[in-house]
Amino acid sequence: MKSTVNIAVWDRIGVSIGAMMLATLALSLSLNTLFIYFFAVFVIIRGFVLKQPPVNNSIVYLFIAFFVIHFMHLFAGENSVITQFEVEKKLSFVFLPILCINALSRNKENVLEFFKVFAFSLNLIGLGILILAIYRYSVVLDTSVFFYHSLVEVFNGNAIYYSLLFMLSLVVLLELILARTNLLGVLAITVNILMIYLLSSKTYFFTMLLILFYYLIIQKNVKIIISILVLVSGLVLLLTNNNSILERYSDISVQDLQELKEDVTPSTEFNGLSLRLTFWDIGLDLVSEDLNNLILGVGPGNAQQELDNQISLNNMYTGDGSETNTGYLGYNFHSQYIQTLVETGLVGLICLMLIFSYLIKVAYKRKNRLLGTFSFIFLIGFITESYLSRQVGVVSFVVANSMLLMPYSKEMKGTFERISKRVFDVFFSLMVVVFILSWLVPLLGILIFIETKSTPFFVQKRVGQNNKSFYCIKFRTMRLNKQADDVPAQVNDNRITKLGCYLRRYGIDELPQFINVLKGEMSVVGPRPLMISEEIKFNALVDGFSSRLVSKPGITGLAQAYGYKGMIYGNYDIRVRYRLDRLYSKQQSMMLDLEIVFKTFLYLLRQ
Repeated sequence: MKSTVNIAVWDRIGVSIGAMMLATLALSLSLNTLFIYFFAVFVIIRGFVLKQPPVNNSIVYLFIAFFVIHFMHLFAGENSVITQFEVEKKLSFVFLPILCINALSRNKENVLEFFKVFAFSLNLIGLGILILAIYRYSVVLDTSVFFYHSLVEVFNGNAIYYSLLFMLSLVVLLELILARTNLLGVLAITVNILMIYLLSSKTYFFTMLLILFYYLIIQKNVKIIISILVLVSGLVLLLTNNNSILERYSDISVQDLQELKEDVTPSTEFNGLSLRLTFWDIGLDLVSEDLNNLILGVGPGNAQQELDNQISLNNMYTGDGSETNTGYLGYNFHSQYIQTLVETGLVGLICLMLIFSYLIKVAYKRKNRLLGTFSFIFLIGFITESYLSRQVGVVSFVVANSMLLMPYSKEMKGTFERISKRVFDVFFSLMVVVFILSWLVPLLGILIFIETKSTPFFVQKRVGQNNKSFYCIKFRTMRLNKQADDVPAQVNDNRITKLGCYLRRYGIDELPQFINVLKGEMSVVGPRPLMISEEIKFNALVDGFSSRLVSKPGITGLAQAYGYKGMIYGNYDIRVRYRLDRLYSKQQSMMLDLEIVFKTFLYLLRQ
């Protein structure tokens, strides 16, 4: 029995390390990477000490699928060096969601504490940045040190990425203010607003106004509303005479929203919006060149190379070949949606949108305002920035969402889980059919025919999901006999051939059932389908025996993974199988399916 005190201690450590992992995105890459490793080691040790099994959550598989789609281009793309670099960056999609979902006990308060520590830690970093900016101003007497990229260059930072982090922090602080009013929270909100204003990302500035407006509407404490309005108004009045900031907003042009720059020359000046529109147009042209590009993309490595080629062809290269004078070379597409479309095509873009749809679904069903607002921030931010091209974007996106999903991991069974299981079934079965059955069927077909003088396949009516019958396919392991549909295999059964005995021992006779899986009649994992005569017999022995078939029957199952397969040796044997099948129906998850497949494989190897 795990002590509640011990779990609380582990949770406090997890909150601290995890929150710092997210907050250090505002500092150096090496420091953030170090905290990621600390976090990974902590979660692994925690799992062993507390003996808590991994938590299943659909977002894990969506994130892994998004990584795999990028990884596939490693073998197909021409620019393998850049592809490998991009794939390594996106490797966080594989392990970070699993770590985050298992970092704390299933307690909502722990998650809120995690984000509280993150928000206040980031505010301390923000105050440090402002103090350093004041010091730099005292040396150079130039107000540009307070502005945009210059403000965060002390940490080699990017204003757009810092804007994202402070937006996430702002939402957390607004949630905390709703729960409990305090002066520290109001001051922290002020620092966040000031940082977002100075960082001067137009997208986030207007997003911030929308979010502030929303939270002020739902805030019932009049004092808080007045305090925030006064502070925001004071900041605006204080900074409205700063020309460098005002210029960031004065270049917004209605004309830029409607058309691209024409007749581009090396001397053409782009503002932020017109540059983005030009990049987006280049990206859409790239994917429209052929159907393969549209569906699968050009790959993470080729995407950058193709963009740089187009920059040169469009006279946007203004350099002389030196590293510091390259015009717009090296820029990304400045939109995650366009970037994903170019890199991985519609396949990758659909996967990304499935991730968002799942997050919004959870937020709506669980009335999780924090998750819903975070999703809104990322949805908007992805319009103008390619966030997943840098570690700060990947980690913030994966960690923030995974942590917020953690408390609901056992409550999200539904349509998506069924789709996930079906996708796994089809993919796994196709691998078996293409790479194993394609050569095994001709080989065994000849041997079975020689020994039995009959076809290699034995097709028999079995009981499937919800007691609907289907024709189950197996390799023939018995000689032709009239009892095949009534009498199951017995100990020392003389009907079983020598080859059949071998096939049964290692489960090879079940492999053709992957065809049943592709047809949708079976699943890779589930309760085993029995002959109709056996189903009737065992229903008379065990009340509700057929209730285990709420799931599709499987090639293997929880019972088979623990050695209960093949011949049935009495009432105790069948009752154990029934209980294990019922347990699987209640606990079914993708993680459990993978565990059962692995254990079944190990069991067969030991035979």
